[in-house]
Amino acid sequence: MHGNLSDSVLSVTLEDLNDAETIQRLAPIIYLSFLTLVGTPGNLLVIAVYTWTIKRRTTHRLFITALAVTDFLVCTVAVPFEIIQMTHQLTFYSEWACKIFRSINVLLALLSSFILIALSADRTRRVIQPLKLQMTIRQAIWCIFLVTLLAFVFAFPEAVISGISLEKLENNLTGYDCSFSDRYKDQAYTTVYSSTLLAIYIGCIFALIVMYSIIGRQVLSHVHFRSTFIRQNGTDNHSTASTNKLDRNEIKLSLEETCDSIDMDEDEFRSKQLSELKSSRENTIKRHAKSPDKRHGAMRQENSSKKVTKIAFAISFCFILSYVPYVAVKLNASIASGHFTSNATTKAIFPILGRTFIINNIVNPIIYGFLDQKFRQKCKIIFRHLTCRM
Repeated sequence: MHGNLSDSVLSVTLEDLNDAETIQRLAPIIYLSFLTLVGTPGNLLVIAVYTWTIKRRTTHRLFITALAVTDFLVCTVAVPFEIIQMTHQLTFYSEWACKIFRSINVLLALLSSFILIALSADRTRRVIQPLKLQMTIRQAIWCIFLVTLLAFVFAFPEAVISGISLEKLENNLTGYDCSFSDRYKDQAYTTVYSSTLLAIYIGCIFALIVMYSIIGRQVLSHVHFRSTFIRQNGTDNHSTASTNKLDRNEIKLSLEETCDSIDMDEDEFRSKQLSELKSSRENTIKRHAKSPDKRHGAMRQENSSKKVTKIAFAISFCFILSYVPYVAVKLNASIASGHFTSNATTKAIFPILGRTFIINNIVNPIIYGFLDQKFRQKCKIIFRHLTCRM
């Protein structure tokens, strides 16, 4: 009986050990498979809507399209590679495939982050300084090109230091893992590079928090000013209820028009706006009675601006939420280096926590679907067109 047990132990192959590792990572494999199945058609739909059905180009739509293309590549290239790597945890033999795909993963993660920062910076300037010169379509294209180049620069070291890491296993077997190459295992390059990437992601999180905090403060300031003005001037004229209603609409409209036409400090802007509205009340009523289309057009423009800001905020908020677990896992790994216990539970949970940032690459189409009515309408048109062709 002892001889049979020894023979069974000696007959264990590298493939058997790899299959055991794959089973332990079944939960993250299912998680990644779900993400790619949801994210691939979703991002493809966003690309179709913003490229083929919406003809009017804006900087916001240009950034959204670039972000969708990046997210689509994450779902079709980066995530499948992650799944392959997990199913070949000990039998990944191709060093060049390891280098190429790991560098692509880093490139796409950085590019997605940088594009989101550019989108948010553009939105912040339009809200905080609407009277200044804004980014043009040409400048937005150059911005996307520059952040892509920057992502390549930071992703290049990954192609250099990645490779096959040999692992000594039981029964005198050697496993082949796609990780940092053994040539750089005992050097500081890997630690410095990993710390740099982590600092970039943390910096992006803080940048988004700061930008949208500024936007929120500005929005609250405008809301307070509007409510204060209405409260102070609500008793100046008691002619009719319809006139008061029109005045409130005019306050809202005039604020938007003034923000688009003049350039001044916030205090000066408020003072001037208050005096102009008080002195031109009757002219305002007559003008709006003659040009309702202009009034509705300005209100539509204001609503569109609010919608774009909400979408940008929702995308950034999901980005922050998805990267927090990833950053926590990386910080924990650096602190507990050499004291980390690997078992079946950690092999199932930590690969998921270390890849929660991929949620950021699949959730954007859902955000557009909830917050953008025009996007929903264009999706219906595309589905109707596809249905008719079947």
